[in-house]
Amino acid sequence: KSPSNYNSYPRQKKKASPSAIDNPAYYSVENYLVQVKDPIERAGVRLLWAAAIPIQNQARRFLARQHAIKRMCAVLTIQSFVRRWNAERNLEIAVWSAIQIQAAFRGWFARDSLEDNHYCATQIQRITRGYLATMHVFEDLYSITIVQSVVRRFLTINKAVDRLSSIIAIQAWYRGIRAREAAEDRFYSAIAIQSTWRRYMCQMT
Repeated sequence: KSPSNYNSYPRQKKKASPSAIDNPAYYSVENYLVQVKDPIERAGVRLLWAAAIPIQNQARRFLARQHAIKRMCAVLTIQSFVRRWNAERNLEIAVWSAIQIQAAFRGWFARDSLEDNHYCATQIQRITRGYLATMHVFEDLYSITIVQSVVRRFLTINKAVDRLSSIIAIQAWYRGIRAREAAEDRFYSAIAIQSTWRRYMCQMT
């Protein structure tokens, strides 16, 4: 048989067991070259295998890169979902904390404002009551002063009337005495004049 006609004859390949197929060494070039008997074909297989190795390397590299990219995308996706979940959870915690702080602050502010309002209302009531009491005292003092002035005026008028009546009575009494004394003097003078005139008339006659 010539080497050119060697490949024309059918070759029966050995059937491998399932355990050998699962073994990665079954697909190696050494295992395949063991099955090839022709040296030229073996050399061609070696050349093809040598040319196929860079292609396989590039293909495996490409597939590995694609697999790494997919795995990295999956990792990034998982990380993004986890970070998103953590961010949402932290946001919910922060919102809840802010709500609790706001509620506590608003409660404190409301209580403090209520205390301030109560204090201000107490001060306003105190000042208003003091003012009203002062005005009431002033009104009472004014009323008392008015009553006192009226009573004093009435008493003064009564005293003035009494004094005037007394003065008039004293004047009348004194004028009566003076009038009676003047009348007596005139009467005595008239008697003296009459007696003198009568004596003169008697002497003339």
